[in-house]
Amino acid sequence: MISFMEYVSWKCVQKYLPEGYATVGVKVCVEHKAPAPIGAKIKVVSKLVKIEGRLLTFRVEAWYGEKLIGEGIHERYIVNLEKFKEKIGSMDKS
Repeated sequence: MISFMEYVSWKCVQKYLPEGYATVGVKVCVEHKAPAPIGAKIKVVSKLVKIEGRLLTFRVEAWYGEKLIGEGIHERYIVNLEKFKEKIGSMDKS
């Protein structure tokens, strides 16, 4: 469920970013409210509720039919992909 919430949030904003930029998840605070059966169709709703510089905050919800099964906050950070790859590469050399 959390992975689905992160994916929907990423997809929500990716098309609005300039070429060479993306978002990376930096925080998830989600409460599981109810179960859903294995293989069930789940609807995830992600709403961008705050922008602070490059930090994006989303309100996320997961629904099984009419039942809310999860909700919380997810934060993503806008990054320049080239700089991000360089930073990751320099970590491998430590």
